[in-house]
Amino acid sequence: MNPPVTSGTNPPKKHGCLFYGCLTVLILAVVLGVATFLVARYTVRQIAAVAEKYTETTPAKLPKVEVSAEDQEVLQKRVDTFRDAVEAGEKTEPLVLTGSDLNALIALAPSLAQWKERVYVDLEGKEVKGRVSLPLDEFARLPGLSRLRGRYLNGEGTFRVALEAGVLVVTPQSLRVKDQAVPEQIMSQLRRQNLAQDAYRQPKNAEFLSKFDTIRVEDGKLIITGREPAGGPTRSPAP
Repeated sequence: MNPPVTSGTNPPKKHGCLFYGCLTVLILAVVLGVATFLVARYTVRQIAAVAEKYTETTPAKLPKVEVSAEDQEVLQKRVDTFRDAVEAGEKTEPLVLTGSDLNALIALAPSLAQWKERVYVDLEGKEVKGRVSLPLDEFARLPGLSRLRGRYLNGEGTFRVALEAGVLVVTPQSLRVKDQAVPEQIMSQLRRQNLAQDAYRQPKNAEFLSKFDTIRVEDGKLIITGREPAGGPTRSPAP
């Protein structure tokens, strides 16, 4: 058995910028889902005033991601095969990813390095469950938010993910910040928001998302299906 590797060790030869841009959309939706609670409820000055209530001085301990070099190669080959077929407009089998697959991609892809050890994803039934531990030093540079320096936003949430009428929709179902449940009156408003709507402001993301027929979470797996081409052979999935 090959030893486990982490990002920075034997990185994949192909990274698939467009594919990882799409994955980043899902990650950002998880992050925004947790952070949106503060934005929805408080103004900038009020956020600083309640920093101690909703943030912490230490990061949350997220599960450590380890993947062997062999498993890394197999996963990367599956992703590359699907991506290449979708970008070429060829028919191919759906890409099926588990929560472990997603966490491995986050940990190993250089383009997602900023999220390593800050985001952890689980897939349960038809929902995405995300945990985040975000340092807030960058926000502390903004006027009125200096009290956020050295603090962390630790939270988790469950989300529904679907491609509806060609539009990626990510909606929060439940949120907890610093182990406190977000009140239902706020959640009822957040559930009406699509946290992935800003993805379409990036032309490359919009272009790549247009190549998908469906994106759904089912039986604890993320299933991505490419659009049916006008004709041509089906590309077999990587073993």
